[in-house]
Amino acid sequence: NSSRLAYVNLADGLTYDNAITQGANAGAANLGVLRLAGAASATLSGLVTINAAPTAGSAFSVGTGTLSLTGGIVSTPSVALLAGNYVLAGASTYPSLSLASGSIRLGGANGLGSASGGGAATFTLGTAAAATLDLNGFSQSNAVLLATTSGLTVTNTSGTTASINVATTGASAINFPGKLALPISGAGAKPLPGTTT
Repeated sequence: NSSRLAYVNLADGLTYDNAITQGANAGAANLGVLRLAGAASATLSGLVTINAAPTAGSAFSVGTGTLSLTGGIVSTPSVALLAGNYVLAGASTYPSLSLASGSIRLGGANGLGSASGGGAATFTLGTAAAATLDLNGFSQSNAVLLATTSGLTVTNTSGTTASINVATTGASAINFPGKLALPISGAGAKPLPGTTT
């Protein structure tokens, strides 16, 4: 339980398999409650539960390495990922998720998770600078609402075709190159903007 701590530094190369609960942390500006420094990479394979957003900063932050969240995230508040590279897998639910810049790579089917209470979760990727969403050969069949303010590329670096179920998107700066299948569903769905190949 990290609610009594300002932050936890994650060690390079380790896998943390215990469940983690974040409460009302003080946090710190431009840093995560769970943080990786420098080129360190680590994996959280246990479920991360977020009951309250930190007063400052965010739930997670990464340097130039990669934080793999493979045990899932269950969050009451919206989740904001600071700039960096993340791998998402597991059964996650939250009202919405944002990424300042960097990349999100799926580590399993439906790695983006779903909205709390059902429906399509909103993912605003690239709020500060351009971002990439890599399906990595895994399909996202749970509907998602995609948005960006600084540019988003949805790609699939795997040789295995993957699909993403985009319920709707109003952002014109989203590109969809690579081996992708792109079903569009939901009320008010419209053709995907950007470049599609």
